[in-house]
Amino acid sequence: MSTYQYSTCGSMSAAVPQKLSEYCDFITFLGIAQSLQIDFLPIIWQHGLGNIGEGATGEIREALLDKTTSFAFKRRLFKESFNFEELKGQILPTLVAEISILHIPSIRYCPNIIDLVGVCWEVYSEDDYTLSRDEPADFSKAAVIPVLVFQKSKFGDLHTFMMHGAGKSLSFDERLHLCIGVAGAISAMHAHDIIHGDIKPQNILVFQDSSEVFFARVTDFGYSTIYITPDDSIHMPRSLHWVAPEWHHRGFSPAQAKKMDVYSLGLLILWILCCNTSHSIEPQSQVILTASSDDALTFAEEHMRFMQIQHRAGLKEFFRSSLNRNTTDRCADVRHLQEILLGERDPEPMGRRIPLDGLYPEGISKDDFDVQHTVACTREDIREGFVMKDMHNLIERHSGVVAFQLIPSMYQLYRGDYRVRIYIANCLNDAASAFGKTSESVLPLDNILIQTALCFEIGFGVARDQQKSYNLVKTRKSNEVEFARQLKHLCEDGVERHFSNSIYRWGEGEGGVQYIDLISTCGGKTGWERVQSEFRGEITNASQVLGRENVLVLLLKDQMTRGYTGFGRWQEAKELQLEVLQARERTLGAEDIQTLYSMGALAEIYRNQSQLQEAQNLQMQIQETMTEWNTEHPYRYTNAHNLALTYAHQEKWEDSENLLESVIHYRNFHNGPNHRNTLNSRLCLARNYADQGEWERAEEIETHVLGITERTQGPEHPDTLSCIINLATTYRDMGQLERAENLQVAALQKARLVLGSEHYYTVTLMRNLAETYSLQSQVPKAIKLQEEVVDSMKIQAQLDAQTQLALNDLAEMYEANGQLDDAIRRRKQRLAILKDSAMFGYLESIMEMTLLADLYWTQDCHYEAFELMQAALEDLKKVEEDEDPEIIEGLMTCITQRFVKKSNGEQDAEVVDLTNMMQEWSNVL
Repeated sequence: MSTYQYSTCGSMSAAVPQKLSEYCDFITFLGIAQSLQIDFLPIIWQHGLGNIGEGATGEIREALLDKTTSFAFKRRLFKESFNFEELKGQILPTLVAEISILHIPSIRYCPNIIDLVGVCWEVYSEDDYTLSRDEPADFSKAAVIPVLVFQKSKFGDLHTFMMHGAGKSLSFDERLHLCIGVAGAISAMHAHDIIHGDIKPQNILVFQDSSEVFFARVTDFGYSTIYITPDDSIHMPRSLHWVAPEWHHRGFSPAQAKKMDVYSLGLLILWILCCNTSHSIEPQSQVILTASSDDALTFAEEHMRFMQIQHRAGLKEFFRSSLNRNTTDRCADVRHLQEILLGERDPEPMGRRIPLDGLYPEGISKDDFDVQHTVACTREDIREGFVMKDMHNLIERHSGVVAFQLIPSMYQLYRGDYRVRIYIANCLNDAASAFGKTSESVLPLDNILIQTALCFEIGFGVARDQQKSYNLVKTRKSNEVEFARQLKHLCEDGVERHFSNSIYRWGEGEGGVQYIDLISTCGGKTGWERVQSEFRGEITNASQVLGRENVLVLLLKDQMTRGYTGFGRWQEAKELQLEVLQARERTLGAEDIQTLYSMGALAEIYRNQSQLQEAQNLQMQIQETMTEWNTEHPYRYTNAHNLALTYAHQEKWEDSENLLESVIHYRNFHNGPNHRNTLNSRLCLARNYADQGEWERAEEIETHVLGITERTQGPEHPDTLSCIINLATTYRDMGQLERAENLQVAALQKARLVLGSEHYYTVTLMRNLAETYSLQSQVPKAIKLQEEVVDSMKIQAQLDAQTQLALNDLAEMYEANGQLDDAIRRRKQRLAILKDSAMFGYLESIMEMTLLADLYWTQDCHYEAFELMQAALEDLKKVEEDEDPEIIEGLMTCITQRFVKKSNGEQDAEVVDLTNMMQEWSNVL
């Protein structure tokens, strides 16, 4: 006999077999999740949306996907602070229990049970501790906690729906339809020896199908129990107001636990049928029923008189069978109770069969379960039940160490947070070391040793060490053979490159998924240097084994490119992304979607480097390719949005606005008006208006977008800061400097706190605020802030365009304030960077020479000015032949006007030489 007990985790607790707890380390969780074909998702919730539910030690967070769909993230929290023993003994076992239940095939595809989309990760670490590939992890200071990801309904849970939403006006048949769905879900669970344990309105979600019919899905299986034998003892949780009257803290048999579920189901259905009607049951009425030991059955029968006559007999039978305080007379068969409810429906059923073709995981046949489940089930469905093979084998398989393997999940893990890879490698290495000190069974030891050896062989989460890899497998010939087989499979590109057919996969295609943001998680420039070092190590190690063009190596380079762009390090981003693009063109072809993604990323980098024609050429190529596909692929509109930005930079306003209008129309229809992609396109349209002087139109759009973004993403999110940057710029252009300053000061405080002083958005805010101060004649404040901008950029590559702009702004501020020595110092610094950079052309450095020479001339340092002009002449001779002659002629005119001075009617030698130099320039043209 097994004993089951629930761990105290608030409304997210679980009744779990005690024997599971000793095996629930992180690697065991990974193995179970992998064996159940659960995706490891590279996503995160939107912090600004706040909690949408919480218990004593857990909470639910949210991320928007489109106008009707969201992800719900079920986080586990520690009772007080991080505790490794609590993680292994309570949190991981409850997660194992829940995912095991939800991925039983017939439970997974039951239309009235919530879908588990996958698992993502939350990294816990002490403030001064970081996980690193180069040193062993301290498990007392850091851990990776699995977070379950579900689909969230826009209608919320049943309690919210019935008390405040559209549920208040549901007809009797619509309410009955919800009841039948819930009963069907509990029936499916009981058919597979699963006790839900916490049936109440808050654990039922309400959805709406394409015909606008509401249906229910049961959720929150943290309290649920899978039992093995009829003699097992189950310690049931107690949810106030919804628990059966016979509850006590001691154990129940499975048969008794099922009847407790039935009682809670009866209370729930009574509440659904009577809530917010003329004979409404208020929430406190149920408190009275339970707390004072009144007869719930009598209460239900009293309310039958308010219902239509044809329904009274059937419902009376239902409640007598479910709400009987005498457990001997209470029905234990939920299928029978569901049949009673089905008998109360109108002749034309409201539910329609939901086709599930295409949703079966590989290796599972349609014959393994009823492929045409219904929302409103038929009697035939109930009699057939839900078919599932070898349920008890699943339990037995989970009672030992499950063989987690890296390769099947490697693509998904390389898509995610690098710290998860470090943690996995350390957990494997720790397990391998522990096995070396004890006499455990051979099979789990073999697998642990092989997986740890793979980590050291390719540098997965640890620094590559071939000797350690060899030492781990050399003791058994069979291990060497299996290790070699797996490594060969990996080198031959044998990784799975996809996610399951779920709303995540659809949302990723729609461009609506919020991925892990490396920049906001790394903690500023110091953190980014650490992250950069980790990625360089991973890329180098993986390339040595897998090759430079392996899909995993390219994934790592993609992520590192996003990190560079986050800090405005465009040249490094360009070089890396160009490598990725060329590799994908060779291996996948020019028209593969991954190649087009890389092409689009490179075009974005070009635009930020002001290489507008190069950006436009790539983006036009993408549009032409995707137009030939004759399909409405979401990336076609993402690229159209980016092409519109390029047109705007080229001042092709009409082309830009036409494209943006089409993108907004598409995204508004597919993603919804409040989706971040839709809002981003609206923001770009507003910037177009502002750049053309239509500030009122721009302000209206930007104010609207800022309000929505603050609510959905949070006040510190980069999207929100981007909105503030644009709106403040509009205020400044309108001459409303005080409003611009107030916005920028508040946003800068948040950005420094959350993103750090070196983040791209923080630096942009500082630059813009400094410009606002300058326009307000607060030059000392402007200079101080601009100096901070330049200092914050020291960590960045000096080829960066933003660094050059910041130095130019600072030099101009010093010059305007009469601090010529400081202006000269900054101009010399900028010139040195420009001349050393292959990114900038000769004209940029020539113009900088003229500005610096002008400062020298103002200080009567004619010799220094003259030397600069000679150097400028030599550089001008090197200008490409296809450079615009008008640009060069304009530069000459500018120089002539600056340096051909009046000299009291006399032309000294310097002026004569300068005049001759001008003539020589003309000859160059």
